[in-house]
Parts: sequence; structure tokens; C-alpha cells
Amino acid sequence: MDEITTVEATNYFSTRLQEQGPVPLFQYLIDLGARFTRTIGPPDEYMDPIKEYYEDPKRRHYSFYLEGFEYRLAVCVEFSYLFFYGDIDFEEKHKNDLSATSLFSLVEKLIPKYSFKYGFFDISGDDYISEKAIAATRLKNVFWANFYGRPYVEKYGKEFLLGAPGWKKRELADGTIEYILTESLFTRPDPTLEKEIKEYFAPKAKVKLFKPGPGPVGFDITVREVTK
Repeated sequence: MDEITTVEATNYFSTRLQEQGPVPLFQYLIDLGARFTRTIGPPDEYMDPIKEYYEDPKRRHYSFYLEGFEYRLAVCVEFSYLFFYGDIDFEEKHKNDLSATSLFSLVEKLIPKYSFKYGFFDISGDDYISEKAIAATRLKNVFWANFYGRPYVEKYGKEFLLGAPGWKKRELADGTIEYILTESLFTRPDPTLEKEIKEYFAPKAKVKLFKPGPGPVGFDITVREVTK
């Protein structure tokens, strides 16, 4: 790929995360096979994120390897958010697919586990929905993958969200509605689908489709394949 592109998973407002803190999250990731490292890039030393957190409770950023790729996460208990990042800048298309798919699979496991109010998964850009809008339960941007938690379901209706135009819609174990626009992250909605989405949401909210942009936003994060 000509430009470094970052895949991002953003999840806001989880009561469980706020009450329990990040230790159960770290343990869950470890149980899934994640290996945390002190440095970005090829690992020179793996570390225990639980011990690291107890030594520095204010630390928010961590790096870990999972299924052959390196990712970064940012977690804040005080404001109960959880972000994941990973660059998809390999020359081989299948590696980009694997990197993004692995991270998305992880996010799908964590969403119902922590019941976030709102979350999304997409390629990074510079036009995100604000925390203020999320706190007000507003629908504004539609991303490639969208996760509408209980407050959104109560406000807009489960059947309405499940009926939105797109590739996949389903209710997760905790009641969160997962809404995915196309089969692949790298296949953006065509003009016809974009029009259908805007018209569908129009009676309840004015929405626009998120447009990815080059480069990471707010973090210097890289993803690399693990060299054995």
C-alpha cells in the first residue's frame, strides 16, 4: 500500500470496565493468546500487563501480539473507553486482510463481554463522532462496522437498527446490535448503498458514511507481523 493506513476499533462507556478495571481485560487477552511487549516492533521482551498496571495505574497504552500481528490498545477506566489500533500497510493484500480480520474478531468477542454503549470498527480518518454526541445517544456517522449498545437500542429501536441497509445485522449476546456495511473492510459501500443508508436513517437521524483517510489519528502506532 502506498500510504500507511491504520485500522481502528473504538468503544465507549462500559460500566463493567469502569467497575472492574483493566485487569480482567488483560487476563482475557492473555487467555486468548495475546503476548504483551514493552516495545513497539519486534519483541525483545514480553511483559506482564497486570503487574505493569499495578505498578503504574495511570498507564493507558499497551502493545501486544496476537495471531502473528502486533496491535496497540488504549484503555481508560475513569472514562470507560477501550481503543485498539493496528496499521495495515503490508505489500501483500492477504496480510492486511489477516491483520484486520484478527483484530475485528477480537472486538466481536469483547463487545458483548463489556456491553459498551457505542463502538465502531473502521480504517482511520479524521471525522469521528464526538464523545458528547455519544453521551447524548446521537446517530451521526455510520462506520464499516457499528455496535449500538443498550441506550441506542432503547432510543432508536431494535427492529429499526436491525433493518438498516447493509451486509450483516445481528443482535449480540448482551443485546448490542452489530451492523456491518459490506462483507470486507476494504470494500467501501457503493453510491447506491450509501444513498439507501442515508434515506433509511433520515426519519430518525441525519447520518453520513465515514470516509477513511491516510495515516493514524492521535497515536503513533504500527502493526508488524511476528518474525519467528
